[in-house]
This record gives sequence, structure tokens and C-alpha cells, in this order.
Amino acid sequence: MSPRVDPATTLPVPRRRSQNPLFRMIAEALDHVLLCHARSGTRFSISDVRDELLALPELADVNPTLLRYRVRDRVKVLKQHGLLNVVGVRGRNRPLYLMSRDILTEEQNSVATPPAAGASPADTTPSSAPLISHLEQERSRLQTAMQVAISEAEHYQSLIQAFPDVRQQISPLLEAAIERGGRLQGQWDANLRVRQALAETSDRVTTEAHRQGESA
Repeated sequence: MSPRVDPATTLPVPRRRSQNPLFRMIAEALDHVLLCHARSGTRFSISDVRDELLALPELADVNPTLLRYRVRDRVKVLKQHGLLNVVGVRGRNRPLYLMSRDILTEEQNSVATPPAAGASPADTTPSSAPLISHLEQERSRLQTAMQVAISEAEHYQSLIQAFPDVRQQISPLLEAAIERGGRLQGQWDANLRVRQALAETSDRVTTEAHRQGESA
């Protein structure tokens, strides 16, 4: 599959993007899956996309119902923006959707995609190649760590609900897990911004090289 891009600059952003690390992770993965469907021109249902998200290691343990609601809400937003259409029905009442090809034009004009793993040195500047490799490895580590912190916090919350008498003892552990998740979220955001900045720089260099080649 193609490398992920920053969904905030590609697909219409919901009015209020949740600061919950898990929800942000779902949003990025969901927009990536939808862009892949746009590139391939394949039809899909809400359940199809939910199953693709569940197949991702970082989302394998997420409640399927929660993922389905997230996909449903995203589909509704894209439909309102004219970037997705109903093109059929599967079974009795399961709509099939098709992403508009217009979104690919927007993606090409507004987003510089980070180089894919194994890309040749010509695809990026030599000085940034080691950093890009490091950022990709760090991104994977942060995803795993964020998921662990989220799961830990959710478990503390469930224990407090089941055993309210021990709230005082468990609350500090819950607060620590939430604080750790917040720090990881900050690192994730920084990683994303650096990768995007490097990709934009690489895109400008490539564009300038093409212009010089045409004028030669």
C-alpha cells in the first residue's frame, strides 16, 4: 500500500477533530484506506473499510462497533463534500460507495507524499534520507506505545467503574497513563510535522529540477 499522508491536508476534516490519541490514529488510518480506494477506483461498503482497519496491527484490538461508527461518520462527511457517491447496493440494504477521482487531484496539488520505503536516493535529498528512515521507525514505535497507554488507561477506567471503592488508589495510575499518552501524542504530532516538512522540501527540489530540465 502507498505511504500514509497527513489526512488533515487531504480529505475534508470533521468540524471537531478529537484529541484522543486513539481517535486520531483511527482518523489517519481511515483516510489512508479511503485514499487507497480512490486510487484503485474500487467500490466499498462501510463494513469493508471497517474490516481493513481491523486488519491493521495498531487497530486490531479496537472495538469493531467503534470503528464502524467512525467509518460511517467519515463517509457522511465525504458525501456532503461531493467526494464520495453511492454506486450500488450489496445484499438488501448495504450501500456501496465510490470515491471521486477529484480527491486525487487535490492530493497531488496540496500534499507531498513522503518517500516510500526502499525509494532511491534520487527521490529525496541525501541529507534527509537518514532522518526520514529514522522517523518512519519512530512512527511505528510511537503507534505501539500510544496503543499501550490507551489500553492501560481504559483498563484503569473499567476497574474504577467496577470497584468504585478503590478509586482513590487507582486514580493516580489512570492520570499517569493519560499523561504518558499525551506526551506520546505530542511526539507523534512532531514526527508527523517533520515528515511533512521534509516531503514538501523534497517536492520543491524535484519541481525545480524539472523546470531547469525543461528550460535547458
